[in-house]
Amino acid sequence: MKKLFFILFCSCVCFFAGCTSSDGKTGNIDGIFLTDFMEVSIIVNENYSHFDNKNIDPHALTDKYLSQIENCKSREEYIKILFQYFAELENDHSLMFFEQYYGINISLQLIQGRLFIDKIFDDNLRNMLNEKDEIIEIDNLPIEQWIEQNIRYSSGSTEASRIKRTIWSITYGPFQTSRIFLINANNNISKIVIDFAELRTHPLLLAMEPIQSRIINEIAGYLSIKFMFGDISDFVNEYLKVFHLPYLIIDLRENIGGNSDFSEEIASYLIQSYSIASVSGRRIEPNENYYRGTLILLVGPKTASAAESFVLDIKENGNGIIVGSETSGDTGNNPREFVSNLEIIFTIPTRKPPQISSGGFPMEGVGIPPDYFVEMTVHDYQNGIDTVLNFVLENIFKNGI
Repeated sequence: MKKLFFILFCSCVCFFAGCTSSDGKTGNIDGIFLTDFMEVSIIVNENYSHFDNKNIDPHALTDKYLSQIENCKSREEYIKILFQYFAELENDHSLMFFEQYYGINISLQLIQGRLFIDKIFDDNLRNMLNEKDEIIEIDNLPIEQWIEQNIRYSSGSTEASRIKRTIWSITYGPFQTSRIFLINANNNISKIVIDFAELRTHPLLLAMEPIQSRIINEIAGYLSIKFMFGDISDFVNEYLKVFHLPYLIIDLRENIGGNSDFSEEIASYLIQSYSIASVSGRRIEPNENYYRGTLILLVGPKTASAAESFVLDIKENGNGIIVGSETSGDTGNNPREFVSNLEIIFTIPTRKPPQISSGGFPMEGVGIPPDYFVEMTVHDYQNGIDTVLNFVLENIFKNGI
C-alpha cells in the first residue's frame, strides 16, 4: 500500500469525545453513539472495497448492530461494539486507531495451539515471567476458549490473521487494566496477576533491528526484514554483505508491512528479469547488483500488507522459493483514513474493484501459499531450534533445494 499504516499498534493521535449526562456519567444522550455509528456505517457502505467479494450485505451488517448501539451506555461499550462491527468486514486494513493503549511489553507465540512468552522487553517483568514460559490460561479461561471468546473483536482477512491479531490483543488494548495468567514455568504452575501500564508503542516495535544480515556458512546468507519502510540504504548495506553467496534466505515471518514503494525497491535487488509490481503496476527492473543465486523466502501469517505484496512480486517473477505457512491474506487495496464526528479514526480499503495481481492472484482474502509448508513445533521451540529455518538449511545441504 502506498501510505504507511501501522496496523493496530501505531501511536496514532485519536480522541474519542464521549458525551456526559447531567449526573456526570457518560451515556448515549440524545442517541449520540447511534448518530456516530450511522455516520461510520455510511462511510463504510459507500467506500469499502470488499462487500461483494466477501458476500457481505452492508445494510444487514449495519442493522445487526443498531439495537446494541441504541442501548449502549458508555464509551467503552460503544467502542467494543465498533470493534465487532469492523471485525465483520473480514479485512486486515479495516481498523480503528487510538491515542492510548495499555498493556505489557512482551510478545507471544502460538505454536501448535500452545501459547508461549516469546520475548520480554521490560526488565521489570522478569521477576514474574520468563521467556518460553507457557501461558495455560488467561483471565481464568483456557487459551483456546479465551481465543474463541475474543476473536470476534479482531479484524482479519483470513482466519489465521484474526487469530494472530487476537493473540496480539492479549498484551495490550485501549481499555484493559490487568491480566491474570496461569503460567507453566519448567513444570511449576503459578497464577500471576499483571497490571497493565500505558503503552505508546506496541511490543512488536520494540528492541527490533528492522534489517539484519548474517552469513550462516560458506554457501548461505540470511537477511531478516521486519518492516517495509525506512531508508533503502539500510537494506542495501546489509544486502551487500550476503549477496555474493549461492543461497540467500530472506526472513519475512515477522514483517507486518509498511510501504509498497519501499518493498518494490527492495524487490529490484532480488529479481533477475523485469517484473510488474502487484500494487503499483509499474515495471520493476533488476538493479545492477541484483541477486544471482537461489533465493528463499520465509513467510507466515504475520507476513502482511506491503510484505505480502513483496512476496507476491517475487513469486510471480519466478525467482524465489517460499517456505513456511500462508501469509496474512491482504495487500491493502488503497486503505484510506476517515474520522467520524466523535473523532473515531478508522481505516478501510477503498479500491474498487479490488486488485488482482498481474499473475491473476487475488490480493485480498487469500494467503500466499508456500512452496514448502513448514511450521514451528513446540519441541523445537523449547529447544531453541527454528523449525522453518532448519528445514531450509537441511534441504540446502542434502537436496539442493
